[in-house]
Amino acid sequence: MHLFGEPEFWIFLAVVAFVIGVWKPAGRAILGRLDARAVGIRDELETARRLREETLARRRRLAEERIAQEEAKALTEIRAVTVDVAISAARQVITSELDQKRGAALIDRAIADLPRQLGNSAGARS
Repeated sequence: MHLFGEPEFWIFLAVVAFVIGVWKPAGRAILGRLDARAVGIRDELETARRLREETLARRRRLAEERIAQEEAKALTEIRAVTVDVAISAARQVITSELDQKRGAALIDRAIADLPRQLGNSAGARS
């Protein structure tokens, strides 16, 4: 019983009681902060993943739009070249097969048909 009379024993016992009393609320606070930080980090990672997917989707969409524009441009250029080749070929065929007399007859016929064609196009506009 000599232990209960020692002041060091009572100080030791008080320190142990104090640590136990403080550790529970402090431990909860520390663990709560750590949990909150983990949730925050998880949310930031999720946001970063979502933004990355959106950025990739936007890049993919822009690339697809550029490809479609280039395809349309190429088709337009091909059509223009095709028309030029067709006109050139038609010009060569016409000039090689028409003599001066037949050419004059075609021109005279086109001039004679001109008033009728102009009348049809004016009537179509009205």
